[in-house]
Amino acid sequence: MKATSGIVFLALAAAVSAEELPRKTKAPRESYPNVDVIYDSVTMPDGKRLRSIVTKPRDAKGKLPVIFLAGWLSCDSVEATADTKDATGLILRGLAQTPGFCLFKIDKPGCGDSEGDCSQTDFDTELAGYRAAFRALKNHDFIDSDRVYIFWFRRRNQNRRRCAATSRSVGGSKRGSSTCSTSNAGALL
Repeated sequence: MKATSGIVFLALAAAVSAEELPRKTKAPRESYPNVDVIYDSVTMPDGKRLRSIVTKPRDAKGKLPVIFLAGWLSCDSVEATADTKDATGLILRGLAQTPGFCLFKIDKPGCGDSEGDCSQTDFDTELAGYRAAFRALKNHDFIDSDRVYIFWFRRRNQNRRRCAATSRSVGGSKRGSSTCSTSNAGALL
């Protein structure tokens, strides 16, 4: 009897975790001409699901390098809908349409559709989300996880700590073309 109830519990847990992360907004999803947009989620070690938004050129063949976005200090979403007037949103829309590249964006806990409370998100929690997202790069067969470009929207000291911790989380050293920036505005290298 215990084995049967354990199997039922695992099946229910798998069904719940496989459920699509619900939208918290009525805004339309991101869309671009000639670009596939994939709304997905990443599960953190504590079970919270974070919204991921992945873009890739529609007719791309083979594995592509990826721009991995590490968000900013505020509790704003990384989602950039077509009607955005925000300068950051316009930059993100441009990155999503960069020929020959994928873009992987992840909302912090409590931001956008992500589960959690952004106001309670500390450095370690946010870093755990980025680590889970970094590991999820390998779930997409069109992403070359050895060619990752990290785009940071952070202040200098925060960039250094997050870059070092994230690099360690994907294999202990800088991988492929992955690089980190410590400029105040962040950088795409």
